[in-house]
Order: sequence, then structure tokens, then C-alpha cells
Amino acid sequence: MRDLVESWSTRQLAEFLAFVSSFSDEQSAMRGAVQRSAEVLDAEAAALVRGGSVETAIGFGPARAPEDELVAVSRGTSGFVEIPRLGSCAATAAALEDGQQGQLILIRHGDDGFSHQESDLLRGMARVLALALKMLGALEHERALRKRSEHEIGERRRAEQQLAHQAIHDPLTGLPNRTLLRDRASHALDRARRDSSTVGVLFLDIDNFKAVNESLGHPMGDRLLVQVAGRLGNTLRSGDTRARLGGETLSCWGGDEFVILCEDLNSERDAIRVSERIAAALAPPFALEGNELCITASIGIAVTSTGGSTRDAIIRDADGAMHRAKERGGDRYELFDQELRTRMLDRLHTERELGKAIERDELRLFYQPIVSAADCRVIGVEGLIRWQHPERG
Repeated sequence: MRDLVESWSTRQLAEFLAFVSSFSDEQSAMRGAVQRSAEVLDAEAAALVRGGSVETAIGFGPARAPEDELVAVSRGTSGFVEIPRLGSCAATAAALEDGQQGQLILIRHGDDGFSHQESDLLRGMARVLALALKMLGALEHERALRKRSEHEIGERRRAEQQLAHQAIHDPLTGLPNRTLLRDRASHALDRARRDSSTVGVLFLDIDNFKAVNESLGHPMGDRLLVQVAGRLGNTLRSGDTRARLGGETLSCWGGDEFVILCEDLNSERDAIRVSERIAAALAPPFALEGNELCITASIGIAVTSTGGSTRDAIIRDADGAMHRAKERGGDRYELFDQELRTRMLDRLHTERELGKAIERDELRLFYQPIVSAADCRVIGVEGLIRWQHPERG
């Protein structure tokens, strides 16, 4: 042992430090240091006492380490520890320094105990262990800060992604909203211009949906919209429809209106087939909390070849065709054509002219008598506003 003590050098202390520091956490480092110190100083048992309790111990066999005796050694009130298989054993302790609380204790069988040189060596090892624990504590603190920072960054990214998703998706159905639909329509028309392909837009409105809200309440109407969105999505994802179409985007336009953007159509007939499939998908009754509802939809179709339309124009045209379907009784589809375009332009012009009619003093008030058929008496009047247009009369 004397030769070992005399050969112990700064290099070997550095090796002991490297050994202890090789562990990734404090608990493993303390167990390793206790084991190594016992091996180096030829001790039968060793322990580390911190905070008035045994942190880790070796050499006591299956029996539990005598905590009270080890704590007494750490406090300097005793120099012996009773080990069942060995009896009374000499013990020495060295305090951890550098801000680390604790005592490194070695135990040897016999009455000779430990020499001054061995005790000095143990103190050096305790200082090395204290330095290693300080380094590991700093590293663990850094890892904890990094982990917390990564968690916060991850949470912020998830929140940003959620906000971005909410900005372009309908909160009720989860479908793309009109903002995302417009963006995808612009890209689809750009591709159509490059590829000389055909793009179609289907504008769908549920017939008499207002009656559902008024009779069953808005929450029930919301549940119906969610189920409608589900059926529409399943219809567009079906294999034979996908085989004919290059891609579709189902969008909730707002309220009870849905828009389907279809790319790479072969002809108008492809868009009509999608409309027919949608009508068939909506035909079975919807089950809503014990109620069965049968609904229909009015669908307007607008198609443009080689991207020869603008995003807003093709959506507006599909919307116009949908309104014509409603005017004709609903539960049908209508294809936008030149006749409908002329009617829409004429109506727009008429609305603009009517807006100017008041400024031009072109509106006239007339009272029309209401006469009783029984005795030809005037029993009331009806007020009428007539528009005296300078060109249309």
C-alpha cells in the first residue's frame, strides 16, 4: 500500500477525475467514485454520506449499510463501523469541498486503520469527486435549461402552426376556408395556362338549410354541416373519381356553402360526374340525435380551359350557376354558360342604375286604390314605387 500511495500522482488524480466525469449524471458518478476509491485504497467497504443520510455504499453484502454508524463517522464522532461479516472495522472520512456537502468514507477490517498518507490520498480523492460533481451539476443544469428551451421552442412552433392552420381552415369542419381555396385556385389556373389543361369549380349550397337551423337549432345545424363535409370528403377521395381527376380541393366557403376545385379535367362532363356523385352521396338520410334529415343541394359548375379565367371570376361564375339552380327549384346542378353570364351582367348593370335612380330623381310614388268587389267602395290604397328610366322607360 505504501508503494501505491507514494506512486499516486497528479496524473493519477486527473485519471480519477476523468473516470468520475465520464458518467452522465451525479448518481452514477458517486457510485463509481465510491467503488474506485475502495479499490485504490484497498478498503473492504466504502460509502458517501450527504445531508445526514447514506447516498451510496458498497461492501456491506446483502445487509443494509449501517446508516447511523456511517453518519456518526461523517460527523467525526466515531472511527469504527460494525459490519456483520467482519465485525468492528476502522473507518475514516474525508469531506467533499468546493461547495459540495458530504463525506467520502472508507472502511477497513482490523485495528490498524488508515495511515496519514492514505487519509491524505482520500482527501485528494474527495476533492476530485467534489469537482466532478460540481461539473456534472452544471452540465445537468445546462441540459435542463436546454431541454426546457427546446420544449418552449417546440410549443411556440406548434402554436404558430396551429394559428397558421386556423387562418386557412374552417373551425367547424376543418376544411380549407375561402382564403386557402382562392390560393389553390390561383395555382391551379397558373398550371392550366402552362399545361393547356382544364379547371373546374363546383359551388354547392344546401337547400333549405335555414329551416334546419330554425326548427332544430344552430347546434344541430352545425352537426349537419360536419356530416355533410365528411360525406363530401369521402366522395372526392373515392378511387374512380380520383382516377379521372388530377386533384380536388374541398373547401367550406362559409355557412352552408362548399366549394370544390377540380384540376386536370378532360371536359365539362368530368365536373358534371362529380356533381352527380355528390348528389348521390347526400341522398341517404343524416342521423342527428334521433332525428333523420333528408337534404338536397344546389350545385353550380364553372369550367375554364387553358386557364382562361381569373380566380375570382371562375368562383363567381360557379356561384351564379348555383343561384340559377336554386331559382329552378334546387336539388340540381347548373352549368355556367354565356346566357347566364349575360343575365348576370345585365342584373349587375340594373343594380348599378337603380343605385343612381334616387340621385337622378327617377323614382315616382303612386297610390293605387283598393276597391271592394261587393259595393265598389274604396277601402284602402296600395303604395307603389315606379322607376322612370330615361332609356328603358
